[in-house]
Amino acid sequence: MDEIHGAALAVLRSNRHCDILDDATFCRRAGEYSLVVVPEQGELSDAVLATLDRFVRRGGGLVVSLPSGLEGADCERLLAPSDQNATPARVAVQPALAQLLPLEPVRQVWTAARMSTPAGPVGVPAGWFEVQRRGMASDPAVPADLGVVTTPSADRGWPGQLHFPVERGRVAVFTAPVFRSFSEGPDPRLRALIDGALEWARGRAAPLRVVAPPWIEVSWRRSAEGEIIHLVNHARGSEARPRSPVVEYVPLANQVRVERELPRPPRAVRLVPSDAGEIHSEWADGLLRVTLPAVAVHAALLLEWSEPESQP
Repeated sequence: MDEIHGAALAVLRSNRHCDILDDATFCRRAGEYSLVVVPEQGELSDAVLATLDRFVRRGGGLVVSLPSGLEGADCERLLAPSDQNATPARVAVQPALAQLLPLEPVRQVWTAARMSTPAGPVGVPAGWFEVQRRGMASDPAVPADLGVVTTPSADRGWPGQLHFPVERGRVAVFTAPVFRSFSEGPDPRLRALIDGALEWARGRAAPLRVVAPPWIEVSWRRSAEGEIIHLVNHARGSEARPRSPVVEYVPLANQVRVERELPRPPRAVRLVPSDAGEIHSEWADGLLRVTLPAVAVHAALLLEWSEPESQP
């Protein structure tokens, strides 16, 4: 479960809302989302693969970290914790997923390596995947923004993500188990790399944007009468120690900004609890902008519609 925890943590620490869905729920509700993350899940079911294919081709964004979607005799071993002494494994992309990920069979090499980021190298305490594009290296029809795969090396790292535009959608692939690594230690440089993949795969501005420190987590709930945007402050006023689990003080997060795309202004914008301070809100050109003076532990921003179901 480390990879699922790491994926949720990476999304939340980027001030984004996320839901964790099982296979059946995802297949039923995929159309409600614009971005899907599949973190190191190994072989995927036929139903999930078919849903992912439709989701991307209709304009959805997909972020995958290997070994998600791989199959072969060695696939189960790839899901185990890294073993520096293990022999290399060779697996393949599942045929249904290969329509979205034009990759040759993938080779897993257990090694300690580093991932290059704009801010410098980031340690990845697991193996990396050596992959090749399938018959596309010199194809002039390949889009210019298709990710280029290079062989990793311990001294200079390797590209953290591969980009594949697919019809109306986009797929970003990580060639290392970055979400499991993020769960083990939320490095801000690794978070920035994951955030870049999320932004690229979405391909357009998110309908809800929160500008706040990374320790402000966002939960977004909608109903026929309006919306609730929860903001939870996970900052600590003192260092964490095994024998001092009590948090005595939570530093304020000041000047938190929320932007919500809406075709019409809401009837009311309220902050709960009411003593959390005065908020400033304005709607113009389809965008509601709200500034909160501070978030202590928890604040909820309530948007109320003029009539039930009057907003998307």
